Amino acid sequence: MMIIFYILELLFTIILFLTFVLLSLWVLGHLVSKSHFRETPTFLLEKIYKILQVKDSSVVYNLGCGDGRVLFYLLEKNKKAEYLGTEENPYLFLVVKLKNLWARIRNKKEVKILYKNLFKQDLSQATHLFLYLYPNIMDDLLPKLEKELKQGAFLVSLNFKFTQKRYSQKFEILNEKGKITHKIYVYEF
Repeated sequence: MMIIFYILELLFTIILFLTFVLLSLWVLGHLVSKSHFRETPTFLLEKIYKILQVKDSSVVYNLGCGDGRVLFYLLEKNKKAEYLGTEENPYLFLVVKLKNLWARIRNKKEVKILYKNLFKQDLSQATHLFLYLYPNIMDDLLPKLEKELKQGAFLVSLNFKFTQKRYSQKFEILNEKGKITHKIYVYEF
């Protein structure tokens, strides 16, 4: 009976410790990140996939990938393309790395995830990019994109657009009442 008590006490201590670590990572993530996490709605994933037009030879980057849901959805749709996500929020980075373990088991392939500030990522290999970043961050990122992206690179942005660059296409997502709920902007570099 005593041994069960000690096992339960140890289990409780481990759970308490893990809760503290995860909560600390979550708080730290909010302190270091310029942008707060906004998850891409799952009902938009198929639309994003179709707009991105990912091919077998594509190299898709998701800067500030959050929980990685866009990258993992794209991987499910096309396992031959390459995928890279950056995330600087330590909590979200841990979440996306754990999801990547499952992706490796399920798809026999994984997404490359880097704990990195998106402004420090070399973009020269990207053929396709997906962004869900606030306009001020997008505008700060635009000179880097224009400098580093190859001609013909394709960028899709959810809900936010560049103020200094004209999009080539815009899609409006309507709810059942006909109200615009999301916008998707497409840019070609």
